[in-house]
Amino acid sequence: MRTRTALAAVATAAALVGGAVDAACDPSKWKLPVDGHYDTAAKIDSQKLNVHLIAHSHDDPCVSVCLQVVVDVITCMGILMGYVSCCWVTCVSVTHRGWLVGVDQYYMERVQYILDTAVEELVRNPDRQFMFVEQSFFQRWWHEQGSEVQATVKQLVKEGRMDLTVNGGWCMHDEATPHYIAMVDQTAYGHKLLMEEFGISPRIGWQIDPFGHSATQGSLLSQGVGFDALYFARIDYQDYDQRKKNKDLEFIWRPSKSRGKSSEVFTGEIIDNYCPPGKFDFGNIGNEIQDDTELHDFDVCDEVDQFVQNAQMRGSASKGNHVFIPMGCDFQYDNSRHWFKNMDKLIHYVNQDARVNVLYSNLSYYTDLKKAEGLTWSVKTDDFMPYASGKHEYWSGFFTSRPTLKRFARVANVLMQQVRQLNSVYQSHHSSELESLQRAVGLVQHHDGLSGTEKQSVADDYALRLNDGIIKAEKEMNEILFVIGEKEPYHFCLMANTSVCDVSTQNDDFEVMVHNALPRTSVQTISIPI
Repeated sequence: MRTRTALAAVATAAALVGGAVDAACDPSKWKLPVDGHYDTAAKIDSQKLNVHLIAHSHDDPCVSVCLQVVVDVITCMGILMGYVSCCWVTCVSVTHRGWLVGVDQYYMERVQYILDTAVEELVRNPDRQFMFVEQSFFQRWWHEQGSEVQATVKQLVKEGRMDLTVNGGWCMHDEATPHYIAMVDQTAYGHKLLMEEFGISPRIGWQIDPFGHSATQGSLLSQGVGFDALYFARIDYQDYDQRKKNKDLEFIWRPSKSRGKSSEVFTGEIIDNYCPPGKFDFGNIGNEIQDDTELHDFDVCDEVDQFVQNAQMRGSASKGNHVFIPMGCDFQYDNSRHWFKNMDKLIHYVNQDARVNVLYSNLSYYTDLKKAEGLTWSVKTDDFMPYASGKHEYWSGFFTSRPTLKRFARVANVLMQQVRQLNSVYQSHHSSELESLQRAVGLVQHHDGLSGTEKQSVADDYALRLNDGIIKAEKEMNEILFVIGEKEPYHFCLMANTSVCDVSTQNDDFEVMVHNALPRTSVQTISIPI
């Protein structure tokens, strides 16, 4: 008898709890999808806060973490590099974050599926949009596709739904440690490929992950390359808090004193970070919106409330009637169906709630609307260095870390510029051989490359790629010199700084060629080991 009474009490309590949940979230108040289709055809509503969903995947093209090379190749790399005192080759098993796993491994495991499935989902619903930034990945994927897929992608790009007009560089470069010429080069290289293949020119800067932002980026590599806006996600935590409090996270950046207003660019610091808020990270299993009314865990009300609260928080920290929420994070969308189906649901139900207006969007559209509001913006005139993520958390050690890699990248870039100039002067038309070096030099400018924040094995592979590019550039240089009458090949002496050079130390007679790339006479001291 006691047992039955206890069970009855439990059943009564459960009924009361269930009734409370049902009263708080009545499934009957929501219009469910019709014929399996969610209503995602949202437009701008001038009477509401418009929330732009920016679907993106932040895919860091860092270099492979596991180097499987034979000993003689490792030794050869050490000899040719010269200024590497030690060389470690380490294999580790990691499957997260771009500074640990690199370009080849991540492409095979994630990126090709990100682009494959994103294209499929864009075709499935004409309201959907997707932004992809890193050309070092996209170009590899693009050239693997057949004519049918390429035609589909070209149409999506033409419609603006596959958005390649953001950043567009070979990688997302660091802003503190690269030489500005290398920053310009890798950006221009990516833009060149996009113009050749799609006839488009990027118009939005997207530097969401570098550790602080330089005046060079704000001037030369934003307004200077035709960008209408620049968005990033890492500024000093105190600066961020103050700007958020004053609705000043979007502003005019005028970083060049000499160029003045001609260098300014509309700039935005992303609220929180470049990933989605909380449970709206649909890359995580368990974050789905459950809208099946036959099940007990129907959670549309809670999902809508949380999303609206986050959107209103962003609106309270922003000027005007438009905010955007980045919907994506590091190497997300390898299951694009999971992302887009849940974003379809989000738009469908939040717009029924009617407190805010949600739509699929892109940064060009968002920027145009923001500027059209006629708002007054504050003006920033200096840089965002150094970056601090919290008290006693200053990201400044990377300015000098991994000095060997930093120097090697600088040497490789100088050699590339020299050979380019020789190629141009003598019109040898062999420049295709420089593509390997151009891609390696561009890749190492990455914010987890030249900065030194990557694992040792990743840094080793950067050096190996640079070395491979230099070997091909040396061949190209000798082909150029052969055209103008030089019959004997020349060799780069990359170990001169350690007083080692096989050509000069092992031969009694040798010839030295010195090329002045400057447009004026230059007096230099040259040291040659003998």
